[in-house]
Amino acid sequence: MKAVRDAASKMGIPQVVFLTRVDQLCIMTENNLQNIYKSKRIREIIRKCSYTLGVPTNCIFPVCNYHEETGINEDINCLMLDALTQIVDWANDYVVKCSNKQNQVE
Repeated sequence: MKAVRDAASKMGIPQVVFLTRVDQLCIMTENNLQNIYKSKRIREIIRKCSYTLGVPTNCIFPVCNYHEETGINEDINCLMLDALTQIVDWANDYVVKCSNKQNQVE
């Protein structure tokens, strides 16, 4: 994992981590996913993940999987949509950066 991350970093490719099943990490989030960013346990795990993988904490997204739900859960969707929105923004910035480098070479 570290070798892949290092290679991506050298190429300037941003990396993100999905921290899944956060509803099972603490009672606070199990009862209400809207508490995800209030949970000290989740913040602790994000920091540990950041240290272990070398990815900044703002690039680690706590999300929840649809693993037992039988219907749509807006809280689950909002967490994933927020993460994907930021990823698309970063990907767009990366493409613009690469495009600008290409234009400078020509």
